[in-house]
Amino acid sequence: MSFLRSSLSVFRVLRDLANDAVMFLQSSFHSRTALIAENLFLRKQLTFYQEHQIRPRRLTNAARLSLVFFVPIVLEMEVSSRRPSAVAGRASANDRAHGA
Repeated sequence: MSFLRSSLSVFRVLRDLANDAVMFLQSSFHSRTALIAENLFLRKQLTFYQEHQIRPRRLTNAARLSLVFFVPIVLEMEVSSRRPSAVAGRASANDRAHGA
């Protein structure tokens, strides 16, 4: 019986993780405006929870795994969007304007 329960638990975690992966991929195709709107909504929701002192729900195992897998991807995407190559043109133009 315990083997069956543990198997079901693992299956649920994997199912939820796959669901999170699909949602992550879908969100990567949203427009910038849609992501800004979602971010604004989530900030308002967080403010509401903080004002009403609502305790957050505990993370599920699948949510923990999603954080482990997807946070590094998002951070890498953020870092790569701020690479010096995009800033180099502005820096050299700035240096030329000031005679450096």
